[in-house]
Amino acid sequence: MAELNPALRKAIRRAVQRFRPTCPPPNWSQSEWQNELQHEAVLCALQAEQEFEPALGLCLEKFAYDRICAHLKTFTNREWGYQKTVVAFAEDEETGEEWEPVDERSMEAYEQLEARILVEWLQSQLEEREYQLWVWVAEKRSYRWIGKQLGVSHEVVHRRWKRLQAELRALVENRGQKAG
Repeated sequence: MAELNPALRKAIRRAVQRFRPTCPPPNWSQSEWQNELQHEAVLCALQAEQEFEPALGLCLEKFAYDRICAHLKTFTNREWGYQKTVVAFAEDEETGEEWEPVDERSMEAYEQLEARILVEWLQSQLEEREYQLWVWVAEKRSYRWIGKQLGVSHEVVHRRWKRLQAELRALVENRGQKAG
């Protein structure tokens, strides 16, 4: 890391510090997780350095920091998603059928959990740029604002968002077909 641009080193240090959780994902020790975050951040910083264009008006440190944070968020979400185990629902002892909640509150809680798992799974399927677009749209950022951040027009952002929505729909449909 000593050979990296000082701005990149600072961006890496800040981003890793921000994403260092008090509790690493299951099956990771704190030191292993810290090392993995560091390595992911360095790789992302090198990529950011290659893609950096000073004409966009951002300094290299800010550009790299934003990219690294987005990447580490995606990486962390994916790793937690991988580490979560799917627990089968209880089965009826007599029929062997899967137990289904009977009261409305229980069913509502189950549906909320199912929706949250689906959203987490969808997030884990996204690339870093797609995830960042999703986050900004969820934050109700305008297409113009997002376009300025990405250095593209708002029309391009709108097309990318429509394409991402179509991809997400297809993922959900394919997942439903596989489950059924």
